[in-house]
Amino acid sequence: SCVAIVQNVKSDKYGLKDIIKIDELIDLDFDKKEQEGFSLKLFTRENGEGGFSFIYDPADQVCKVDKTGMELRFNQNVGEYLEFPLDCPLSNLRIFIDKSSLEIFINDGEAVFSAHVYPTEEEHFYRVSGEKSMKIWTLKAAVKDDFII
Repeated sequence: SCVAIVQNVKSDKYGLKDIIKIDELIDLDFDKKEQEGFSLKLFTRENGEGGFSFIYDPADQVCKVDKTGMELRFNQNVGEYLEFPLDCPLSNLRIFIDKSSLEIFINDGEAVFSAHVYPTEEEHFYRVSGEKSMKIWTLKAAVKDDFII
């Protein structure tokens, strides 16, 4: 079920703590192919600093992800900053947030990014540039039994 539809999000900060908890999906669609740059920072501090960044550069049709702003970082030698060139302009973005992971599907899977993230208590805000409408969905657990290895 849809938890919130955030209409006309502008360059500002929003608290994730009250909106996005765990097991959430952020759904963004871009009208008539995105011609302007776009950035979304998840898990920022209240002042908008730090966090996990997703940036789209329409001039080069490149998506960039950067998790160097997270306070708790692991595997710093691998995947801290990546670029994904796209064959087509950005048209949609799906971001799944779980207890310790983040998955991004760009243009229905043309490019995919997965990361482990461990936000601190202070890292529960987000920032977005440009004017966008976002849908935030609560996802149900796929497995209800305890998983024993």
